[in-house]
Amino acid sequence: MNALKVLQNSATMQALMKKESQNEVIVKREEMEASLDSIPITSAPEPSPPKRLKDIRRQMTALRAQEDSLIERLKKISPSAVAAQLSSAEKTKESNSIALSDLETEREKRKRAEEVWEDARKEYRAPLVVPAMLDAFEKLAQIAGDALISTSSSASSTAYAPSEASHSQASNRWGPRKPII
Repeated sequence: MNALKVLQNSATMQALMKKESQNEVIVKREEMEASLDSIPITSAPEPSPPKRLKDIRRQMTALRAQEDSLIERLKKISPSAVAAQLSSAEKTKESNSIALSDLETEREKRKRAEEVWEDARKEYRAPLVVPAMLDAFEKLAQIAGDALISTSSSASSTAYAPSEASHSQASNRWGPRKPII
C-alpha cells in the first residue's frame, strides 16, 4: 500500500514539475515579448534620408543582437520549440530567395521577348531587303551580263558600252531593261 502511495506521489510530483516548467517557459516568453515591446523606436521629426537610413540600420543591428540573445535564452529553456521556429523562418527565407530568382528569370525572359517584338516591328516598318536594293542587284547582274556578252562577241566594244547585238541578247535573257537612274 505504501509503495502504491509512493508511486502516486511521484507521478503527481512529476506532473507538477512538468506543469511548473511549462509555466516557467510561458512566463519567460511573456517577459521576452515585453522586453521587445519596450524597444524604443524614435518618432522625431523626419531626418534627412541618409541619416534616417543610418538610424534604421542601427536599429536593425540592435534588434538582431537582441533577437540572438533571446533565442539563446529560449534554447536554454526549451530547445525543441526554438528549433521548430528557426526552421520555419529558414524555410521562409529560402522560399523568398527562390521566388526572387524566379522573378528575375521572368524579367529577363520578358525583356528578351520585348526586344524580339521591337525588332519585328522595325522589320515590318522598314524591311531589311528593300525593293531599291533589289533593283540595284538587278542592275549589277545586267551590267555584268552585258560585260560578259560584249567581250565574247566583239573585242572592240568595252565592258560598259555593249554593242546593240549583245544589248538585245541581254534584254531577252534578263527581260525588259529598266533605265539606270
